[in-house]
Amino acid sequence: MMQRGNGAIDKMKHFNSVILAGILAGMTAVSVPALADVADGSVGSGKKAQSRSMEKFPDGPLKMRQAPKRGDVAARSAGGPRSLPEDDDAFSLVRKNAKGEVTKRPPSDAIKQGIRDGRRADASAVTEDETEEARAIVGRDDRIRLDNAYDYPFSATGMLLVSFKGDDSVYACSAALVGPATVITTAFCIYDHELQDPWYDKASFWPGLNGEDYYDGAFASEGEVLNGWISNYDGTYGSVWDYDVALLNLEQPVGDDVGWFGSKPYTARKGFDANLAGYLKEDSNRMWRSKCRVGKGDIGDIDIIHTCDADDAARAYGAPLFIFHGDDKPRQLVGFNQGAADDNSNWAMKVDNMIANWIGEFSR
Repeated sequence: MMQRGNGAIDKMKHFNSVILAGILAGMTAVSVPALADVADGSVGSGKKAQSRSMEKFPDGPLKMRQAPKRGDVAARSAGGPRSLPEDDDAFSLVRKNAKGEVTKRPPSDAIKQGIRDGRRADASAVTEDETEEARAIVGRDDRIRLDNAYDYPFSATGMLLVSFKGDDSVYACSAALVGPATVITTAFCIYDHELQDPWYDKASFWPGLNGEDYYDGAFASEGEVLNGWISNYDGTYGSVWDYDVALLNLEQPVGDDVGWFGSKPYTARKGFDANLAGYLKEDSNRMWRSKCRVGKGDIGDIDIIHTCDADDAARAYGAPLFIFHGDDKPRQLVGFNQGAADDNSNWAMKVDNMIANWIGEFSR
């Protein structure tokens, strides 16, 4: 995973510790809002001050690697981690705090309750639209480059910049705010199994980044992954993909201004019109969006297969998948992109009961 020689995550050679220090110096603090119900989401205050504190991203070629295929699509959720006992050590939570200390704690009551609730939801799921097409085929490229990402929900989407000890490069993923100061992305983006020191050293989130335009960002103060992402790794992504989720808390609640996605669990077993937003092209710091139809047959217990267009590159990992609608209400996060499933479709981890409960417990 994320071997530097193979370009596991897009490599930005021109970034270094001096630039990271400049980023930190330009960050501004905002007041912490009252958290009545983080899971409902928020469109933000609209007071989105643009920042010029971050240097321009390099325009040169960036390395990437193709993500490994996840295996048979039809069996993607069969025997998955949610079938384990809810107190299994795979559900223990491993956290890196602001001091760099790493701690592990047993599965919380919220995590265990989420797993139990998810099983009941799966057992009682009602499917609708029985004649609906179960799969769609990727045809022409339907990605649209956004002229601006200032408006919600794109302002709640951003780029996560990550550095590791012993490496002066900075790597990029997509991520989404799920609270005033909490972002969700893939564990792949912040924990590299192949490094001696696998945890990220520094991580910063830049909401609404779109080429040379962006809002004030914030460094991560702490990050957390499921222990299964660490302990189950056997040298292949296939051994851990179903634990590929990470949460980070930021030093400033930037979501108070730019908004955040709701994180109620998606338990419906019917199709929906989906939006995928983020950095969907490997060589672009522009934000893109893509629309697609997700059929009921594409929705598994813990994941979703979708045909929204995105390059199979690390920049697109963590991009939020949400239900399309045209009103001004907060959007609910349905899942987040994990890369290619096959030549015709992509994977997303679904926001199930367990992940929703984890977000509620972790958010600050």
